[in-house]
Amino acid sequence: MQTLLGYNGIHKRLSINLSKIKYNKITIIQKYVIPILMGGRDIIARSPSGLAGSGKTTAIVISTLNCLLKNLTAINSDGYHSDPSAVFIVPTKQRVIHIYNVISRLSEKTPIKYGPLFDIKSIPNQKRIIQNGVHIVIATPESLFGFVNRGWITFTALQILVLDEVDCMFEMGFKPEIEFILNNQTMVSKDKRTTAVFSSTMTNSVKQLAMIYQKPDYVSIDMEEIIESSRPSTTLDIFNRR
Repeated sequence: MQTLLGYNGIHKRLSINLSKIKYNKITIIQKYVIPILMGGRDIIARSPSGLAGSGKTTAIVISTLNCLLKNLTAINSDGYHSDPSAVFIVPTKQRVIHIYNVISRLSEKTPIKYGPLFDIKSIPNQKRIIQNGVHIVIATPESLFGFVNRGWITFTALQILVLDEVDCMFEMGFKPEIEFILNNQTMVSKDKRTTAVFSSTMTNSVKQLAMIYQKPDYVSIDMEEIIESSRPSTTLDIFNRR
């Protein structure tokens, strides 16, 4: 069994933190997702909601932290706005908190700063955290929209953009907010960032998002088929490299 601790290219501090929480076995999902993201490739993945324990969140966080730790830049913040290096857009407060907690555990004793955005009613507290400067923002679409619209968050330093459960966000009516964010005048071009899209279904809207906002050579994978293909006597086409 390959381990995360011995994964080629993992930052030393990240390996130490993985060891401390005894997270050393790599899941089948992580085996495919981590090298794609760590290699700087864009990815769109079908990730059914029932895949509990797949290791998807850990794979995304490890890849993000590894990239930032190896290319760490000073936080771009002037006390009024913040220019994060990585942004996670997710549908719910619960998902924001989950990713925030994973980042907290894996970034221990690193310079990485991060902040959650999920509650319009808590804008003053969240605003203070963000305006003090963060490397990573984890946000719901409406909260991020509000901050971007006010000029409190810009994207000129963005290296990694993650849209998780994007079909769910579309169903919740957040497609206009997501498109506003992706088309913001400060947003770096898609060739200057890594964009990861995860969705439980591959609707036309999700596919169109990938075609417009990801690099032409993005990698498309099906996590359910990856798991099926790991079972004996099963061969499936899990990759659709573009």
